[in-house]
Amino acid sequence: MDDPKSVESALKIVESALKDERDILIACRELALLRSCLPSISDDVFDTFLGVASEVDDIPLGCIRNNWNDKKLIEKDNEAEHYREQVDSIVREALFKILEDLRMLKHAKWRH
Repeated sequence: MDDPKSVESALKIVESALKDERDILIACRELALLRSCLPSISDDVFDTFLGVASEVDDIPLGCIRNNWNDKKLIEKDNEAEHYREQVDSIVREALFKILEDLRMLKHAKWRH
């Protein structure tokens, strides 16, 4: 059974990423962490987020950036930007798919 708090969290992540209020790479990492809490969401949808999160696990995103050397950070930022451009359309497609699923889960929760 899907965790209602995880459904809400995932909805916020997805909606903010689609509005460009959240970096898509960070969104992928955050959604990947919620995988076990959302078992009714298809693996096909989550595979995109898990794959991207895996590819960027060595890139400093978020507050951890404060601990990085400036020169190395520039290098990693360039790497992140290049990868972001490569996966943008695939990630957005997956975000739209999971958004539909999450809205259905939320709606089903309200009906019970």
